[in-house]
Amino acid sequence: MKVKAKPTTMTRKETKPKSISEAAKPRTTLDIYVDASNWGIGLVVENYYASWKFCALMDINCAELLAIEMALRFLLASGANYFKPCSPDHPTPSITIHSDSHAAVVVFNGGKTNVKEMQETHARIEVLVEHLRCMISKLCASKERKAEVRIEVKEIRSGENVADPASKGKFCSQRLQGKQLIKAAEVPLRLVDTLQVAPSASS
Repeated sequence: MKVKAKPTTMTRKETKPKSISEAAKPRTTLDIYVDASNWGIGLVVENYYASWKFCALMDINCAELLAIEMALRFLLASGANYFKPCSPDHPTPSITIHSDSHAAVVVFNGGKTNVKEMQETHARIEVLVEHLRCMISKLCASKERKAEVRIEVKEIRSGENVADPASKGKFCSQRLQGKQLIKAAEVPLRLVDTLQVAPSASS
């Protein structure tokens, strides 16, 4: 007599990440939470999270700004799945990235910094923002109107940042309860010596 094998179960840490197309639902507004620590970078979007791990120690302000860059890269990889043509109720597609780093928010919004690494990251961010605006404008434009795209970064209190545990590799944290792993954006070649997709956030 054949005995049915018991289905195997996977722990939270071993769970295979969902693809972006599986997880995304079309919309015209999106909120993303990012955070950074000495361990790495975490991102939370709705009921999903992604994580990247540092290969070497990094200044925390540089890390927090890099977290914003990785959020933009994530969106460029997934934007076609996250946005839809505008409706009269939502004529302006908008993206809000939430960060608890005052320094990162100031630099994103045009504030000056003497830190070379932050200057370089900000330069990459400016390019990514333009690419993202162009991509979403095309996705959301309708016959009646051209889509204006709003991309902003807002400062929040550390206690409100749901991306905190993902930035520390604490994937079993209560604060990530109910959230599923999603495939993190690949790290560009120029950053491979600095950052890598966290082992439990890779496919």
